[in-house]
Amino acid sequence: MPLLGIPSLLSPELLKCLAEMGHGDTLVLADAHFPSHSIAQKAGCSVIRYDGVEMPQLLEAIMSVLPIDTYIESPIALMQVEPSDADKFSPNPPIWSDYAKVHPHFSLLTSSSGKSRVQLLPREQFYRAAERAYCVVHTGELAQYANIIITKGVAI
Repeated sequence: MPLLGIPSLLSPELLKCLAEMGHGDTLVLADAHFPSHSIAQKAGCSVIRYDGVEMPQLLEAIMSVLPIDTYIESPIALMQVEPSDADKFSPNPPIWSDYAKVHPHFSLLTSSSGKSRVQLLPREQFYRAAERAYCVVHTGELAQYANIIITKGVAI
């Protein structure tokens, strides 16, 4: 049964995960190509499947209930475009613009403090960071470089 104020896209399993996460815990939102199960196995965490769901739609629902960490410089991480793929994207993967429309934290532009809230991590460094996640949410997103790591903040 739906809850008031909670997007119906958020499953009971995902809501439980988000509620259990503490300040500083991370959530991986993975595209369809991401090695979600092997990363989750290394992290000792679960995978929640959202097959067929595109990332911007799920991200919007999650961001409506998840506080973002305000005590760290970059509470959001994206996988940096590989040099071999740089010519495909001008200047960034189109999916990143979709993220910025969902929530201002995803803007790659600098904030009023002069720093971006988004950290771009090289592929292997992104995988290592994902291995420390509380949970991995595997979506049906097919766009390249759609993976996100979000650090939870304090709900005040």
